[in-house]
Amino acid sequence: MDKPKVDLTLIKRLVSELEHAVDIAEKLQDAGGNKNDWIIELNKASGLASGIVGEGAALIGDMQVIIQGLPVGAPGKGTADLMSKLMGSFKAPGGSN
Repeated sequence: MDKPKVDLTLIKRLVSELEHAVDIAEKLQDAGGNKNDWIIELNKASGLASGIVGEGAALIGDMQVIIQGLPVGAPGKGTADLMSKLMGSFKAPGGSN
């Protein structure tokens, strides 16, 4: 069975485009450019930030699917080890519980 992969290509591209839009907006502001152009660039950046939020939510969903697909006690998950450590403190001497 192939290991599930998380594709970060779109979110990386959105972040790159957001950085570019913010850079343009800052240059327009620093140069004392047209205020309307500056506002438009900031609105583009806001839209891109919103897209990043949406893509982040989808990424969380993808991660949940991967986590739910893991078998109980799978290596790296640590569920069995964690439970034995937690419950071990409740056992009476000699393990009679």
